[in-house]
Formats: sequence, C-alpha cells, structure tokens
Amino acid sequence: LAEARDELEGMWQKKLEHLRGSEAEFSEKSRRTEQEGEARAYQQRQRMLEEMEGVRRRDAQSRKEAEDAQLHVQKQEARVRELEALVERKVAEVERARLDNA
Repeated sequence: LAEARDELEGMWQKKLEHLRGSEAEFSEKSRRTEQEGEARAYQQRQRMLEEMEGVRRRDAQSRKEAEDAQLHVQKQEARVRELEALVERKVAEVERARLDNA
C-alpha cells in the first residue's frame, strides 16, 4: 500500500511539475505576445504621429504660400492703381497741353 501511495505521489508530482512548466511556458508566451502587440501599437502610433506632423507642415506651408500669393496680389493691385492714376494724370496733362495749343 505504501508503495502504491509513493508511486501515485510520484506520478502526481511529475504531473504537477509538468503543469507548472506548461503554465510557465504559457505565461512567457503570453508576455511575449503582449509585448509584441504593444511594440506594434507603439510603431503604429509613431507612424501616425509622423504623418500628422507631415500634414501639419504641408498645411502650414500651403497657408504661407497662400498668404504670400495674396500679399503679392495686393501689391500688384496697388501698383496697377498707381499706374492708372499716373496714366490719368498724363492724359489730363496731354489734354490740357492740347487745349492750350489749340
């Protein structure tokens, strides 16, 4: 009887050790899987942040270019108004000179 008990106890001990080993392997595999998932998520967030920063830079550049273009248009419009006023003055001078000579 003692011999059978010792044999059963030995079998249970082996099973217990096997289960503990399996549990440790599963825990390690689970930890690695979780770390890999976290690493992938981190990389994805980094890519998204980089892309968002690129979009912000392009947006800022586009706004600056639009502002520069608008400023250029305003300057050109002012120059055209100056030239129109100059032409009108010259035309008026020519008209006065023509009337004076007539």
